[in-house]
Amino acid sequence: MSATEVAAWPLVPLSEVALPVVRIEAPIAGKTYRQIGVRLWGRGAYERDAIDGSQTSYATLSQVEANDISVNKIWARNGSVAIVPEKLAGCYGSNEFPTFAPIREKLEPRWFHWITKTSKIWEHCDLKSHGTSGKNRIRPEKFLEIEIPLPPLAEQQRIVGRIEELAAKVEEARGLRRQTIYDIEALISEALKQAFEPFFDNVISIGQVFRVTTGGTPSRGNASYWGGDVK
Repeated sequence: MSATEVAAWPLVPLSEVALPVVRIEAPIAGKTYRQIGVRLWGRGAYERDAIDGSQTSYATLSQVEANDISVNKIWARNGSVAIVPEKLAGCYGSNEFPTFAPIREKLEPRWFHWITKTSKIWEHCDLKSHGTSGKNRIRPEKFLEIEIPLPPLAEQQRIVGRIEELAAKVEEARGLRRQTIYDIEALISEALKQAFEPFFDNVISIGQVFRVTTGGTPSRGNASYWGGDVK
């Protein structure tokens, strides 16, 4: 993939590759609702604490499905945009979380997943957000105005495959590093145990090796303690 090829990719508004979806349900008392949340800075969607239908003040909730695009209207400007993973299918969000379905013939959901991790889309969300008191919500129609680079679908899938292959290697390296740190800590712990444990067979009190003394306040006339006046 050369710079020339990348430069040739068209910029396409999201309205051409994703559609708003609303799967509305009025909350029912006694029914448990799994809730979706979206982390900041492209760190993905997660499952919040489930609630009973009687515990929400919202008149309606909207269900999400796998590969939906979920947006936090307030924090989209801070990267709170995500593709819904399979494990969160069936969760619900309030009207603060508008949902969009990628047009699969045009947009590979995993392509957009990696786009959500770039500062460029956060900047575009910020530009499209407006409001007061620091709560600059992005309206769904404004979100759909954001333009993204869009190579052909096959190319999206090829690039995503390569990115995820590299991401898996990075995660493997992180895992090895964590394991190495764990192993080192275990070795240190064992070394300390072997070095000091024999000494605890004959335990004595601290009072047997230390003498407790008391002191007094130094004279204000003696400046030798600090090189200046005693305060």
